[in-house]
Amino acid sequence: MASALVVGGPRRPAGKREPTQELEEINATRAAVSLPLEILVLIFSNLLSSSPPKKGAGIELGWIRVTHVCHRWREAAISAAILWTRITDLGPEWTRVSLERAGNAPLRLDRYEVNSDTSPPVEDIASRLAQMRVLPIIGSHDILRPLLDRLHGPAPRLESLKVVVHGEEEQAQNHPMCEVRGSLLNGSGGPLRHLWLKNVFFQWNNFKFSGLVSLSIHYREHRYYTNGEETRLPSVPSMIAIIREMANLEELRLTNAMYASDSEELRHDSEPLSLPRLQDFLIDQNKTIGAAFLRNVIVKPQTSMKVYCVESTNPAWETDEDIRTLLNFMANLIPSPETYECCSDCDSNGHAGCDPCPYLCYQFILVPGGGFEVIKRSHDTLYESCHLRLPTDDSDDWLPRLKTVFSTMPQDRLTVIEMRNEVGVSIDEWTEVFMTTGLSWPKVHGLLVELDHNCSFLIALLDLQAEAIPSLQLIVIDAEEGLALDMLDEIAECIVSARERGVPLERIGLRMSPDSEGVEQWKNMLAAVVPKFRYSTEAETGQGLYESPSFAMTLFGESESEEDVDGDEDEGEGEWSEDEDAEDETSAANLPGTVHVLD
Repeated sequence: MASALVVGGPRRPAGKREPTQELEEINATRAAVSLPLEILVLIFSNLLSSSPPKKGAGIELGWIRVTHVCHRWREAAISAAILWTRITDLGPEWTRVSLERAGNAPLRLDRYEVNSDTSPPVEDIASRLAQMRVLPIIGSHDILRPLLDRLHGPAPRLESLKVVVHGEEEQAQNHPMCEVRGSLLNGSGGPLRHLWLKNVFFQWNNFKFSGLVSLSIHYREHRYYTNGEETRLPSVPSMIAIIREMANLEELRLTNAMYASDSEELRHDSEPLSLPRLQDFLIDQNKTIGAAFLRNVIVKPQTSMKVYCVESTNPAWETDEDIRTLLNFMANLIPSPETYECCSDCDSNGHAGCDPCPYLCYQFILVPGGGFEVIKRSHDTLYESCHLRLPTDDSDDWLPRLKTVFSTMPQDRLTVIEMRNEVGVSIDEWTEVFMTTGLSWPKVHGLLVELDHNCSFLIALLDLQAEAIPSLQLIVIDAEEGLALDMLDEIAECIVSARERGVPLERIGLRMSPDSEGVEQWKNMLAAVVPKFRYSTEAETGQGLYESPSFAMTLFGESESEEDVDGDEDEGEGEWSEDEDAEDETSAANLPGTVHVLD
């Protein structure tokens, strides 16, 4: 147990449990020991936040070590119930002591992944539900059953509840349903602000938690259920009615949380659901339910959105209203142009007295196996403001998908395009998509092409008239898996032709491993056909156009000192290669070997 050693003073005589009169008199003269109890408790509270107890290879007591300093400190700590209300699993004895010293004070449980050896047992936690202020608990159905059986009761102090029943996704047949036998928390949230439930069924008709700030409801895919459990989930109109009462909602995550039968006609709600405070929104449903929900929801453009339709289906892309609803919802999450307009003579980085021009990036990810993802970033180059995952289509025909997506995106607002063409859509197919959709990107100044071995997207785009891409100044090719050497001449001719037709292409960057076949030929060719070329050995899919800081430093042509260039070389970067005396119209005859590029 604790000792009563006096800081800097003599040790307690061996075998004695209480401090001697002499030691008490010494303590009384020490300012740190004789502080008022209220001040000591405040100090210990701060120490509790910065140094909580932990359980690893052994038990790290953290702040509890103050009880080993002197008798007065020990008495101050033990008598302050607030110091013992944060329950961490340090073993049966420590947990018992903490609960005992906390008395009837509100309890906060640390993230608690329970098993048969966990202390305290779930039964003890369930018995103290009325005391709980923060309760995050994770475990299997069988172990969590005692708590689930009590979640219908009131919890007048509960501010945050997280119950995750794991392992259900792997049990596709005849698993026991995790159900609250009655209204969740007696049908009233009290001070509840945060609610996260996974694989927990309850009575939705009494779900009334108007004070929630965050709500996360997660169920497994409906195809895993064998006894019709999914039919107990709320319909789209019911979920809208439930959420409508949550005026302060800032975070909403719904995964397979709504149900609609195949014969049900999903209607529009009479009054759209407005969520003006929502900052983070995830919906993961099949496209029909997801689209029906989003048709009735209004969120502010700054909301971070994730819309996932992870289902294997082959929709009629060009006529499917649900698909267009999803794409249009994403396109509408864009601030109005006048909000971020910039003066006409400002470049992409802005200048003194002027904010940067609007930044709107669309990234298209074509995934082998039929997956199609569209990601939007705006105003912050690293911030993903919307992620749309469309249904999987195992057809080899990508044209309907591409035509549908390209015809719905906001072409006049885009400034950056990132294309990952891992599936190898051909030049002719891209050309048909561009012609059919009347592609016009008047403000696109930057382009990133990834995993496009034959550069088919780039060739088709640069073959367009200059009026379609009048602002394209920068191209970055990320060739993590290399580039086809037999495309060298065609790419060179395509770039030269585009520049001659008036496309203001001045900079090209190449990210490619120095061990890749033909890397020197590609470097020399690109350096010869554009005024400025930059090479990086840091080829890595997913960096984005501007996400590699050292590579992005000179993307817009800022001047570099000799030290900057040397520093880049140390990091595996090259510099922009530029011939100041060269004509802009570089001919294809001046290709490989004419320009020296620093590695």
